[in-house]
Amino acid sequence: MLALIAGGGVLAGPQRGLVMSGVHKVQDQFAEPLQVRPTASKASGVAGKQGAQLAFDGAKNTYWGAPRTGKTAKPVPWVTAGFRSPIKLTAFTIYAGVAPETPKFVAGPRPAEIEVTVITGGEPVIQRFTLKDVPTKQEFKLKVDDARAVQVAIVRTIAPTRSTLTAIAELEFFARR
Repeated sequence: MLALIAGGGVLAGPQRGLVMSGVHKVQDQFAEPLQVRPTASKASGVAGKQGAQLAFDGAKNTYWGAPRTGKTAKPVPWVTAGFRSPIKLTAFTIYAGVAPETPKFVAGPRPAEIEVTVITGGEPVIQRFTLKDVPTKQEFKLKVDDARAVQVAIVRTIAPTRSTLTAIAELEFFARR
């Protein structure tokens, strides 16, 4: 009985933060991450009608296209996803290119290297990732507790066309509760 009372005192007292931090770490290890859909999107530019929102629409047969030429083209194109409230980001997936079918994928432009910037309430978290040249899902771990938005910049691309520098069919984000 005395141990139970002492344990309750530790949880209710000054050690509560430390104990709860440990509980959250254990939950993070065993809880399945949930997909989080962005509530806002923006891009440095758009090739034709291939707007930023198409990178987050849940469909692999649509894509965000970054322009290669024109007034709106940026030297390093980017697309940003914003979240309704801060999330505990654990990973993201990317489907590169214009379509999941190999002939269309190979014929179209696609990113080879990306730089991901996670906007937080403090300092941003920046990391680069090299992509495989495949039309399938590529998953990357990226743990950031206070993610408010994620910006994906295209550092290097494969097979740019006259009008489109690169294309991303889908970006998905996963978080813990």
